[in-house]
Amino acid sequence: MKIKDRPEFKNKPKPFVLGPDDMVSVAIKTMASLNIGSVVILDKDGKVAGIVTERDLLRRLLNAGLDPAKTALSKIMTSQVKTAS
Repeated sequence: MKIKDRPEFKNKPKPFVLGPDDMVSVAIKTMASLNIGSVVILDKDGKVAGIVTERDLLRRLLNAGLDPAKTALSKIMTSQVKTAS
């Protein structure tokens, strides 16, 4: 059975995705408006390059005193992401 065929994934929306060069402020605004806790970062080939979670925002952005409007997602994303096909 493929993951996409499991019953618990039938009604799930597609993940919210951005690129590594997008600004953190875009992710924050969209995450807040969609009430989601993460954004998947895709590289130019459409492969997962990382993920940014609410925890990343707290630890790597706010705690470091970075400006969301001037910080690229690549600077705060978790890049060691395990994926399933």
